[in-house]
Amino acid sequence: AQAIDYSGYDALLNKYVVAKQFDYRGLLSEKDQLLAFTNQLESISPDSHPDMFPSQQEKLSYWINAYNAYILKIIIENYPVESIKDINFIGFTVWLTENTLGGEQISFKSLEHDIIRERFADPRIHFAINCASASCPPLAAFAYLPGELDKQMDEMTVAFINDPANFRVDEQNRVIYMSSIFDWYEDDFLKWLTAKKGIEEPVLLDYIALYLSTGTDEKWRDYELEFYEYDWSLNDIVR
Repeated sequence: AQAIDYSGYDALLNKYVVAKQFDYRGLLSEKDQLLAFTNQLESISPDSHPDMFPSQQEKLSYWINAYNAYILKIIIENYPVESIKDINFIGFTVWLTENTLGGEQISFKSLEHDIIRERFADPRIHFAINCASASCPPLAAFAYLPGELDKQMDEMTVAFINDPANFRVDEQNRVIYMSSIFDWYEDDFLKWLTAKKGIEEPVLLDYIALYLSTGTDEKWRDYELEFYEYDWSLNDIVR
């Protein structure tokens, strides 16, 4: 077995990620290059070949790239489509789709929740994996690499939190608006703050404060918190 080569996949991302959107039609013309990458993942994983992934960074890089690459694959296999939820025709059943990783059949749901979230317990993963939807954290224009993983995940987290579409304070009405991601996975953020930062009774603002370029204001803790409605429309480029 040979080590995973991320270079071809990285080149595709660099070419077809357009700001917060993705050029799926363009990727269709280079589908074989995407399949060349997913074919590598089919036979090798941190579970099937643990000796090839000795560090946590190598393991996590693999799983994040695998999730994102297979999301791209299922979209272009069904393109054109208005939303990833339209695939399989019954809403969220698309997340039960299984992909071969290291010879094992693993669903998107299991990959995200049982592997990436459970094993690594790093809330930044929520800004690294992409579900091909408008409200998702944008797909990075690069492959995640072990030697750069922390820097790359920080970069995506900072970009997401500093986007008013994901975090905004309405001072006049004393309301804070956040992405639904912070609602759905609140426990991930709070447990990490306690485990890694020693905060006994953390709130979501404590996590936001770590990445918000303007800093946070103590008075915000008394503001009402609301979550943006999630937009599941495909994050396709506008033509």
